[in-house]
Amino acid sequence: MRAFDRLAPHGTLVVVGDVTMQPVQFPPGAFLGNDGRHGRSIVTFHLQDGPLPGPDLTWLADRLAARDLTPHISWRGSWNQADEAVAAVLGRSLRGKAVLDITP
Repeated sequence: MRAFDRLAPHGTLVVVGDVTMQPVQFPPGAFLGNDGRHGRSIVTFHLQDGPLPGPDLTWLADRLAARDLTPHISWRGSWNQADEAVAAVLGRSLRGKAVLDITP
């Protein structure tokens, strides 16, 4: 819900899986186009016919917290620079991950 609230007009929230298996509730009016936030959408992406990703994501988060893994970040910038990040990824000019920082 908080991620959807932060979307800009015409922004899209991509839901990847459902690790918590908890219901998500939106308050009345959450989908209204008030305050200039019109045209927002939610799309889902689920891995079909496989195990839930929760245990794997937990393992990965634990490894990162323990500093056992070093993610190679070659591009980092504001969410407002997403087009630049996408161009770098599609152009295969990165040797590592692209990270988008979301700020209020």
